Amino acid sequence: MKDKVKNDILKNKGSVTYIGGCGDTHEKVAQANAINKAKREKEAKQRKNLLERSQQETYQQRLLIERKNQDRILVDFLKENGLYIMTNDVTASSYAVSSHGIYENKINNYN
Repeated sequence: MKDKVKNDILKNKGSVTYIGGCGDTHEKVAQANAINKAKREKEAKQRKNLLERSQQETYQQRLLIERKNQDRILVDFLKENGLYIMTNDVTASSYAVSSHGIYENKINNYN
């Protein structure tokens, strides 16, 4: 009888809960299954959140790289045409010239 009580106790090893012994009650099996299901759902939700955050960060990095490339193209164009007069770490968006028009013109010249 003592062994039966010992085997019916829920055991938690790491992230998996299991029931030891034979002849476990349906309630204990259902309880262990519910615990494991909740753990799996929590882990799946965490993975989904991490994936979404990673995708958002990747998108932001891509936008930053594209912006820097546009600025570099604009600065190169301004230098080639003698319009580059600012120094230091000034982005192309601070010029008084319409950056969008110049950028589109430069891109069209490459195509």
